[in-house]
Amino acid sequence: MNKLSHKLLMSVLLIAIAGCNGTATPNESSSGQTPSATVPSSVTPTESASPTSSSQPSPEKSELLELSKVESVFGFADSQGKMMITLPSQSEQETTLSDDVLKQLNKAVGENGAVISIRYRRHQASSEGDNGRQSAQNFNHLEGDIFEAVEGKAEPNQSYLLVNDAQFEIRSLTKLSPASDQVPSNSVTEQISKAKDRAIDHSWHMATTDEGQQIYLVQFARQGEQMLASLVIRDKEQWIFMDYPAVYNENSTWRVDDQAQISPEMFSFLFAARSTEGIVLGVKWMGAEGENLKILKQSGAKMVETELISGRYLSPV
Repeated sequence: MNKLSHKLLMSVLLIAIAGCNGTATPNESSSGQTPSATVPSSVTPTESASPTSSSQPSPEKSELLELSKVESVFGFADSQGKMMITLPSQSEQETTLSDDVLKQLNKAVGENGAVISIRYRRHQASSEGDNGRQSAQNFNHLEGDIFEAVEGKAEPNQSYLLVNDAQFEIRSLTKLSPASDQVPSNSVTEQISKAKDRAIDHSWHMATTDEGQQIYLVQFARQGEQMLASLVIRDKEQWIFMDYPAVYNENSTWRVDDQAQISPEMFSFLFAARSTEGIVLGVKWMGAEGENLKILKQSGAKMVETELISGRYLSPV
């Protein structure tokens, strides 16, 4: 056997052995195609060993809320929950919405994240019977834009955020359940008190999201004339505070006629949602004369107010 024949025979044998062992060259699979990158066992399923993976959007990004796209349009339902009327915005960037924008508002979000399909009907002018109260009893006399519930039914006389679902990502909503037991554990109150370096007078467990976030309402002990109440969100090991500082007044500290006391009946929630910055919370704060409506967003270890803000005047006639 000459040298050339010997080399050819050795090549055939090496190829045969490689095929039997299921091995491949570093750049090819056994099928002859370039293989995908292998994820090392030390990397979690949501991470990638590829150096370009950080530039790839996560699968959940499309399900996060972008507040910058949302218009500040609030409304409330009539006594039957079939119609809604808009409320004046209190945003510093208030603008008059065109009919085209109003016609694109097709969802109402409220009552712990319940979503109702709505349709714009018409603008309603105020009438002589208007008593100035933004309530279901005065619904037909108020000026505002009227929407009809076309799928689902609103809670009568309750407030909602009216949105275009092309701008407000409905999938960002996380279920919000009122707490069955409003008494926080000693561990919770101790951690909140330590975080603020301040004693607590009263505290309540308000709600839980389906992602495990706990929402508390706290009134801290008075320090001289300085008063402090907070909505507190516990997200795993992180504490997130929305602080409401005030100056003591025995009749009206935070709200008119509140007797310098916070109570859980004052607070309820439109919704909770996920955003690129963290949790978003729609808050309703009821007082003796009316209701404040504000959308809060997480900014690190605190919640801050956004430009999405309104309110209702409900003082008894």
